[in-house]
Amino acid sequence: MKKNTKKTVILFLCVLTIMTVIFLFSSQNGDDSGRLSEKVSRIISKIIFFNFDTMTVEKQNFIVSELNSFVRKLAHFSVYTVLGMFVYMTVLTFGDIFKHKRTIALGLCALYAAADEIHQYFIPSRTMRLRDVIIDSTGSLFGIIIISVIVIVIEHLKATYKKT
Repeated sequence: MKKNTKKTVILFLCVLTIMTVIFLFSSQNGDDSGRLSEKVSRIISKIIFFNFDTMTVEKQNFIVSELNSFVRKLAHFSVYTVLGMFVYMTVLTFGDIFKHKRTIALGLCALYAAADEIHQYFIPSRTMRLRDVIIDSTGSLFGIIIISVIVIVIEHLKATYKKT
């Protein structure tokens, strides 16, 4: 197996792993998903607010509730950032076969985000939201931008050191 083929296979397996993790989280019913994000929100609240444990239960619940929506959307954004990075790196391994590599990578990620939301429609206490597809796709775009910048910097460094 050629070096580039090995790299493609490894990156593709990473993409499948990330997609599987997303699918499994999306397969949780709404109550389980809500409890998980609430636990994370509670941990973050304790880090942000040093006096969190001494607050009234009502105030703690208010803070966790307000933070929870942000945590859920940040989780969407973050996991799709990683997906975007790996999908784009996989597409890059195909060399010049594809002309618009970033567009292809973003399209694949957005398609998966839409499919994931449709999947959630069939899970008890879960909903299908266009807003989540937009958040997921934006996260993917961010991941693609990160890899693009890294590639540009590496190419610049290679060109600079080649001259010397």
